[in-house]
Amino acid sequence: MMQACRPVLWALTLSGVVTSAVAATPWERWIARPTPASAQQVQRIEYSTQGGNADLGEETTRGLRILAARVGQGDPASLAIAVRLVHTTRPGAHLEDLHAMLGRASGDHAQQFLAALRQEGGDLSCPGVEFMGEAFVDNDAAKVAERERRRRALMKVSSTRLVPVRDRCLKVLQQAG
Repeated sequence: MMQACRPVLWALTLSGVVTSAVAATPWERWIARPTPASAQQVQRIEYSTQGGNADLGEETTRGLRILAARVGQGDPASLAIAVRLVHTTRPGAHLEDLHAMLGRASGDHAQQFLAALRQEGGDLSCPGVEFMGEAFVDNDAAKVAERERRRRALMKVSSTRLVPVRDRCLKVLQQAG
């Protein structure tokens, strides 16, 4: 039986199917199958193949849309990924997208947002809580309302293990406004 499989495995190896599956980065594995186990491995956005800038940009945009949808649902593992990526993503390289999704999550899913910060060592920072994004450009009234919405959501979190993180985020939010 094993003898019969060798030509197939050899052909798959030559075609790159086996090598690309083995060489996939944690980010690529999570995008293909977003599970809590695969999420724990993601530390940065990186790819196993070296495509052109346009190809990698499209792949990254697609991956960030998947991440944003899951963060928007309050998925704890996805929130943890977003927090980690904020610390490993260069300025200008999708960092604003990450801050925007974390900012929205601070108001929509405050408990999960704070838990992800705590889990990822975010006691010293609160990424995204003050970031408003494009929807709030030149609209001061909307910014004020959104800051208040986020503040109220964060204030509802009373878990003793999350209170220090909550208070840090409230301070950042207050300083921004």
